[in-house]
Amino acid sequence: MSFQEDKNQLIEYITQGMRYSENEQELEEFFEFLDRLEAKALMETQYYALVADAYATVVHNPKKAKEAFLKVYDPKNKKDVKKLLDYDRWKGRPVVRPSKRVVKALPQFKYAAAEVLKNKFIKPKGSVCSVCGKKSVPLYIGNAYTASGELTCFADRSDQFCAACIKDGAAAKAFDIRFNSPILEELTAYDADQINELVYRTPECSSAFELCDEDVWPTCCGDFCRYVKYDSGEERFYFQCTRCGREIVWGRED
Repeated sequence: MSFQEDKNQLIEYITQGMRYSENEQELEEFFEFLDRLEAKALMETQYYALVADAYATVVHNPKKAKEAFLKVYDPKNKKDVKKLLDYDRWKGRPVVRPSKRVVKALPQFKYAAAEVLKNKFIKPKGSVCSVCGKKSVPLYIGNAYTASGELTCFADRSDQFCAACIKDGAAAKAFDIRFNSPILEELTAYDADQINELVYRTPECSSAFELCDEDVWPTCCGDFCRYVKYDSGEERFYFQCTRCGREIVWGRED
């Protein structure tokens, strides 16, 4: 394919909303396309612009996008300067390549099903947990709230930690962080153990619900519900009561 054909293909992936795709086969095909773009960039510098756009708009990885963009960056171009600054300000969680997902290796979390955590962990070669020191374990690349309430992403940090250290609370204690909205701690109607389980020992999910015209997290039968599924097509979040099994569905505001 020519440069223009590859550019058109990338635009098609973007307009199709590939970033939100639940189809792992289609998503893996996109990453294979990205592999080819990176290989071509080694031979033709102009391809780095496409690589940067792919990482920025589909993979949502500003660090990788910036690395590629710097290969074609023109400091005299105001648009290029602005784009570079945007990469530095960008916060978010990248899409994990389906072939690198480690859902089956995760412990069971009470308030979040493995299905909704598949983009929050990755097992890179030589992985070591910065908290417990265990090797070859899935490391967290999702978000967390700092002591000041700022949402930060662990995707590009060198001090990543494993799923087990989230589940037992060690990661939250080590970094003085909360994984889900600090507002949940103000819900005095619920048991402290339930709140601590959701805030300190459950991978971050609550920021995805911010555009829903609802509370911070759905509840039923005196407990928080389990987040089980996200439908990207209809932008619906599905929850299930941990006690009676009732299904609760939240949708984003128009």
